[in-house]
Amino acid sequence: STHEVMIDGYNKSIRQWLGKTTQNKTIAFTHPHFASPEEGGAHLMGSYCNVRVLRSGPQSLGGEVQAESALP
Repeated sequence: STHEVMIDGYNKSIRQWLGKTTQNKTIAFTHPHFASPEEGGAHLMGSYCNVRVLRSGPQSLGGEVQAESALP
């Protein structure tokens, strides 16, 4: 499934972006164009994107940004 996510951080240890879905679930995800804030992605903080969920756990979700919402 795909969720609208607000990007609110980046986790260096797992090299993934972090955000919250509209249901307030935490999700860690990759971005096809911006691997990290240091690699041109700092402007993503606070923005929204569509993330396809690839895995789920008891406390969080994991996924990847959908290509059509990847560019700012």
